[in-house]
Amino acid sequence: MNAPSPPLKPTTNTRLLHPTTGLPVFGVVPQVKFRGVFLPSAEIVLLHGRPQFGAVHIWKRHASDMRKRGLNNLDHVSEFVSMIVRPWAPLHLEGGHRNDRLTVVQSSSGTAILELREHDFEPVFYSVVTAFLGQRRQGPRVGKLLG
Repeated sequence: MNAPSPPLKPTTNTRLLHPTTGLPVFGVVPQVKFRGVFLPSAEIVLLHGRPQFGAVHIWKRHASDMRKRGLNNLDHVSEFVSMIVRPWAPLHLEGGHRNDRLTVVQSSSGTAILELREHDFEPVFYSVVTAFLGQRRQGPRVGKLLG
């Protein structure tokens, strides 16, 4: 009899599942048009990532924030993100020279930074770069997440 295969190790681009829906989508950003900036409507995805972005980054840089919410390991990052990235959460266009990042601010839950990702081989999406407790409103409000 064959032994069961070990679980697959996630890669940088592995999409993590929303803890409530079980789907690899955490929300939807509406189309944004603001002062010459155009960002398409697209789904929000949490990638496993690496130390610079995604779940690995969130756990490495913001584990103390997660522990304050009773979330104690890398496997709980998707739950932490789902507390912040919620329907109708306000969206702000990141300031500075970047026109491909949005900030999701939930006053009681925290802040998430989203980055538009475009690849030739798949539809555009917004990747969760980071998430943390507290508010950071950089740039003008340009809308809210879809419900």
